[in-house]
Amino acid sequence: MASSLDSAQERISGLEDLIKVFSLSYENLPSTLKTCLLCIATSTTVKYQKFRRGDTVRKWITEGFISEVGWRSSEEVANQCFDDLVGSKVIQPVERPTFYGKGMYEVNSMMLYVLRLISREESLVTFLSDLDISETPAARPVFLSIRRCGSDSSNGTERLDLSHVRSITIIHCDKVFSFKHLGYLRVLNVEECDGLDDTDVQHICRLILLKHLSLKETPQVTRIPPQIGNLRHLETLEIELTQISVLPPQIGKLQNLETLDVRLTRVKELPKELIQLPKLANLHFGHTGVRLPAGSDRFKSVKVLGTIDSRECSASTLQEIGGMTGLIKAEAMLYGEPADTPKNDNLLSCMGKCNFPLLEELKVAPRFVKIPGWIAHLSRLKKLEIRLFEQGLNDLKILGGLPSLTSLAIQLFGDPRKQVTITSGFTRLEFFAFDCYAPWVKFEQGAMPSLRHIELTHYSGPAGKTPAGIIYLESLQKVTLIYSSHCSSCAGVIETVAVMRKEAASHANRIVLSVNGDDEIFPSISSVDGKITTTENEEC
Repeated sequence: MASSLDSAQERISGLEDLIKVFSLSYENLPSTLKTCLLCIATSTTVKYQKFRRGDTVRKWITEGFISEVGWRSSEEVANQCFDDLVGSKVIQPVERPTFYGKGMYEVNSMMLYVLRLISREESLVTFLSDLDISETPAARPVFLSIRRCGSDSSNGTERLDLSHVRSITIIHCDKVFSFKHLGYLRVLNVEECDGLDDTDVQHICRLILLKHLSLKETPQVTRIPPQIGNLRHLETLEIELTQISVLPPQIGKLQNLETLDVRLTRVKELPKELIQLPKLANLHFGHTGVRLPAGSDRFKSVKVLGTIDSRECSASTLQEIGGMTGLIKAEAMLYGEPADTPKNDNLLSCMGKCNFPLLEELKVAPRFVKIPGWIAHLSRLKKLEIRLFEQGLNDLKILGGLPSLTSLAIQLFGDPRKQVTITSGFTRLEFFAFDCYAPWVKFEQGAMPSLRHIELTHYSGPAGKTPAGIIYLESLQKVTLIYSSHCSSCAGVIETVAVMRKEAASHANRIVLSVNGDDEIFPSISSVDGKITTTENEEC
């Protein structure tokens, strides 16, 4: 890596020490984490550096970087590696998962730069774009990353021998190259490319060793050809945000398929042939009224299901969903019109009857008048996102009694008329998000004993309805306040920030207070001879 770093030091005067620091951070990682981090570098740039956890974990597994260890599945091992990179501060969360979206992560821009230097030095990756097509690429790269290629410019691939490329990432290109001679390709990610069309997809379907195919946001792609059945090794198929409306029956030949994502497409009905796929574990079909096929109770391998639409589920389909007892994560979509009430009730009744014994994560939208009692039976539930009217807060004791719950996000509709008081329960909860017009919540001594991070989203609520009692959260490490810049002068927002600063300064732990992304650190305090003193300078 030395020669690449020397060259970088010549080009970027004054950054030598910084580059060395980030290089050292990389060198101190275990070998598996190094490989995973380099993989991230192949699919991100300084401008497009955000990425999703699930996509990244699946790519690591597909590339063969992660495998089963003892009784732990490859997915569990990969998620642990991701957590380790987050814990080492190499990967940073930039957007928490919301009710409709996904959490996003990023790598520090300088670390990303260093990773690209390392990749080039080891001849692992060739990066091509409008900005750097003049650089000398590796003659026979293993990974290829192409970005921002206009329709009237060369993307540089004509200089390369692509016969041994295993992984290609193409982002934001108006022009793509021929896929005819990529016999060893295992991973293909194409995103935001107007130049990819149905003819290209037909050529892609001849890449018989392909394991991962992602065609996100490719507006010229309107169909999946029958030849998709040739990709017998395919494990992941993502066609999110395309114009595709039908999945061909030949998809039933993909006996190794584990993940299918058709969110935000024109697909309205999933083919019955999906039931023939023995390894299908992740089935994503969005909020756009997609119908499940008859016989869905035979989806015994499915662990992640979303989104179950109350308007599109017949009575028989609802009964079949109850037979999907292997579900670990699920999303359900309800509707607020009066005519939808019977269908909403049918879906909730179905979920309540089967109880999903393995369910660990549940998202339900839009909103509940009260918390359904059947949630109390989800003894393995670790993560819950739920929307409530104010009267639903009377049932918080149901959630507080969930023995495995570690993450809870509540969005409350309307201006709260009384303070929410949390006294007990939630013994294992580590993360709590409260999204409300005014986060009028109070914690009493002994509340949420394991809570490490609280996130409060504030709107233009009035003064006098501020959170209180965070000093009683004995494991607390971080407080996050989020509000619109339009509300920065509102009395309620100003008062909430002031109260949180005061309580953070009085907390026994070291507290990070993040206000719209700006962090302030409050040192821990200790009791000495009955007096409270700071362990560090209070102005730190």
